[in-house]
Amino acid sequence: MPWPPLRSLATVLILLSPCLAPWQSLLSAEDSGPPTRSETSAGERFTFRSSDGIHELSAACFPAVNPKGVLVMVNGRSESWLKYVPLYQKLNRVGYTVYSYDHRGQGLSPRLVPGNPQIGYVDEFSAYSRDLGLFLDEVRRQEDSGKISLIGNSMGGAVIVDWISGHDDRGIDKIVLCSPMFRIKTAPWPEPVARIVLGVLHLLGQGASYAPGEGDASTTEPFEHNRVTSSRERWEEILQFRKNHPEEVIGGASVDWVIRALDSTARIRSAAGCLGPETLILEAGHDSFVIPFHPQASAAHSGPRIIVFPQGRHELLMESEPIRQEAIRVILSFLESPDTAEAITLDQRGGKRLSSETTPPTP
Repeated sequence: MPWPPLRSLATVLILLSPCLAPWQSLLSAEDSGPPTRSETSAGERFTFRSSDGIHELSAACFPAVNPKGVLVMVNGRSESWLKYVPLYQKLNRVGYTVYSYDHRGQGLSPRLVPGNPQIGYVDEFSAYSRDLGLFLDEVRRQEDSGKISLIGNSMGGAVIVDWISGHDDRGIDKIVLCSPMFRIKTAPWPEPVARIVLGVLHLLGQGASYAPGEGDASTTEPFEHNRVTSSRERWEEILQFRKNHPEEVIGGASVDWVIRALDSTARIRSAAGCLGPETLILEAGHDSFVIPFHPQASAAHSGPRIIVFPQGRHELLMESEPIRQEAIRVILSFLESPDTAEAITLDQRGGKRLSSETTPPTP
């Protein structure tokens, strides 16, 4: 009888999980249906149908006056489009109309774990990319002209690559990936050990429970415990945002989310070979959540542009002001340059890898 030993192992792991070093979680229908809209001070809200036809996913448009381009922001795990309203408004001021939405199971979209809506869960990782495809269809219905550029943060970067790898004629202009989730850090365990532990928990019916070391998001988490930003001011803004918008807060990842993400990112790394010079990748030098992965050049293209912010942590767009402003400057320079080969004006450090000179030391 193999089950008693496995059950005992799982029980021990569950009991000991609060004592383990925290799991490296991520900060966190064929018929799309007609959108429903409401005007708000934070853009124009609407909903669209998820790819399985079950959920109405929350979305918003931030229109620019006389726009010169359309950007679609694809959020990371545990994020909501509400989090980036100040960034959207900044992009509006320089002429970009911005669209964004909340993935199924997070933000203002319906949650997938009834017992605890903070648990990050997904039935199938590729559902994220199918939802993105339907969202892009909705954006195209609302925008008559021009191509769309994509900005993906963390998991959002993986979702973008997963989608574009299956769409040759995708009508996308440029792609920006911030700390893309190509490979997940599973410390303190090597990935093979992590997979064994998670597999046992899944077999014992714990798939929709928090992965070891995960838990609810807190509104009082000390700055010293955070791994997303080196800026105390930005961290206080994140905590205040959680207090002001409890309806959008999501905690750590579930066992099944981590299993499905690990399985999918292996495929997505292979698919990333389709990325060429129309893609810009921003990396954080002190990223605690993802391991850098550099898609290779091919005979067809020179590969993506890669910028490293040596002192940055995972959320470069929520970093200390000098790092954040430089990241935004680099993104805008890339988006606005007609020649991607000349879009970046930072020191070259060999090959396609670049490093920001102006990034200050971590506070």
